[in-house]
Amino acid sequence: MLKEHRLFFIGLGMATISAISYVLCIDYICFPWLDEIGTSDTAVNVTLYGDWVSHVWKYSYNPLHAFILIPWLMIWGVSHLSVCSFTVLLSFISYVILLRILLKRSLLSTTLGVVVFTLLYWGGFEFARLITLGRIDILVMLFSILVVNELTPMADGRFYSAKRWATLIYSFLLMAASIYTIPLLVCYSFLFYFITKDKAVRQELRWRFLLSVLGILASFVLICLFYYSVHGLFKFVNSYMSFNATINHNNQGTGLAERLIAAYSTDIYAFIVWAIAAAIFGFKRNKNKHLSFYLLFILCIPGLMVFAGRYRFYYSWIFYVPVIIIAAYAFEKVHQKWRTAVLLGAVIVSTIIRPAVYSKEFSENRAHLKSAEEFVNQCSSFLKERDNVVFFNSLFYYALVERRYNLWQKYEGLQKMPQPKEKFQYFVERAVKDTEKRQKLLDLFNKIEYCDPYLPKSGYIFTDGKMEFMKAIRYMKTHDYFINKVYGHKGYRLLKYAKVK
Repeated sequence: MLKEHRLFFIGLGMATISAISYVLCIDYICFPWLDEIGTSDTAVNVTLYGDWVSHVWKYSYNPLHAFILIPWLMIWGVSHLSVCSFTVLLSFISYVILLRILLKRSLLSTTLGVVVFTLLYWGGFEFARLITLGRIDILVMLFSILVVNELTPMADGRFYSAKRWATLIYSFLLMAASIYTIPLLVCYSFLFYFITKDKAVRQELRWRFLLSVLGILASFVLICLFYYSVHGLFKFVNSYMSFNATINHNNQGTGLAERLIAAYSTDIYAFIVWAIAAAIFGFKRNKNKHLSFYLLFILCIPGLMVFAGRYRFYYSWIFYVPVIIIAAYAFEKVHQKWRTAVLLGAVIVSTIIRPAVYSKEFSENRAHLKSAEEFVNQCSSFLKERDNVVFFNSLFYYALVERRYNLWQKYEGLQKMPQPKEKFQYFVERAVKDTEKRQKLLDLFNKIEYCDPYLPKSGYIFTDGKMEFMKAIRYMKTHDYFINKVYGHKGYRLLKYAKVK
């Protein structure tokens, strides 16, 4: 067996065990939360009812994740386990592809390097959370890896794929997954191009950059056409501005300095790993200019993401994945047995830090989820299928979906968030002075955009705790709704409401 194949199967075996372990532990280490159900509810409704619709969060992300999630849910059913195991599957696929790339590029060439890389990948502090998070990020990571691989020549000047079409396809799919890594990839491409001196390589890079741009543009056009067809084009395009803190300064409520500090403190574990790798290379006095470029560029990633728009904990893979690649490569350069043993021991110990730190929180969340599901069971006799149900706590979601209610989630802050029609009206009133033209634009908006009401006229509300209960009562009474309590148990309450005519 070739050495490369042997190393690949070592990594594959470790990754398979890790992925299976994550799937078996999903219901004990991660729990339904706002973004998980927000990115899944549309796919859930397509699976159950055939409608691209959601009252939990009207889907405004690039839709590839939903397109792939739908057949997965059709096969395995709708549950927290199936949604999050889909993310584990994407993590496994990403690992396998990344391992093959690293072996082919000779960035990993020893058993130690493969073991370290695998342990860091599956045992990272924040990254371990992303593996079961249920969001779009691991899919974005997969295609970001593939695009970077196509745009980065190997040490001998050859490219990973001789055929340029791969650059076009992967760029198209990356844009179909999400836009948020594309500004960073543009920055990386320009910087790498300018440090490259080989004219043949630079010429090839120009062709691949062009194909990448074409793939992204083609993908964006098709996405816009899709959202036009489902009457959600304005919300999709507007989401780029709404969630960009650089453009929309009110999005964060904090200044640039605060956002930079928050970004660089998101994953301290990753910074420790980066510092160890940098120290190893510094000790070795490595004079490879490309290696220095990668170390510095990796360090700049959180800051660049802040300038590009935003940086959240679920984006932390953008920093963490290149860190563990460079760390595994560095560990291979340590030849003293005692240093190797110490470093490997530290990596092994670090993989159990997160479950040790969060074990109590996991237990508390599990008990909270169980009690919320029990309350939904107790209330089932008061409701019938397709009743409108409003809820605040995401822990209610899968129990309510199971009973086929028509779900409306209203979390804190949503009341203050302008609806798409309100945003468009505000824009038109500022940009267009002519009353007749303004009305024509509003009529056109009403034809191409479907806007849900904030609440249905009647239905039920599930609340968790006294604060949620009081907020629900106060809001409904001040907005001319009749509301009364139907059932309560252990701090949970079921309320029934109707709009006063």
